[in-house]
Amino acid sequence: MKNAKALLFPVRWLDPFGLAIIEILYLGAPVIGTRYGSLPEIITDEKVGFLSNNYNELIEAAHHVDQFDRRLCHQLAKEKFSSREMFLGYQTCYQRALDGEYLNSNTPYSAGGLTAPLPLH
Repeated sequence: MKNAKALLFPVRWLDPFGLAIIEILYLGAPVIGTRYGSLPEIITDEKVGFLSNNYNELIEAAHHVDQFDRRLCHQLAKEKFSSREMFLGYQTCYQRALDGEYLNSNTPYSAGGLTAPLPLH
């Protein structure tokens, strides 16, 4: 993984958290994937990855992995997902749950089913 140029992550499910995403970012590689699950919350800067639900766009992004900022990938993972930040985030969520709050305002859903192919256009 340490020599990877990028992580291709075209998930079709609502992945609650992508540990592989954080690991590859920490190693300085960008993430190219779909807009499902935790990806939109993690890949928030176009310099650290590319998200699309269109395979042609994902393929195009994979051909241009050198456009991403590898140092920024590492910095994002180190700052946003350190053990301290993760602890504080979990602590906040647990406290909200204990206080009777809903953590998600929307019920999870699947767009088009898991076996439907992504569009090519």
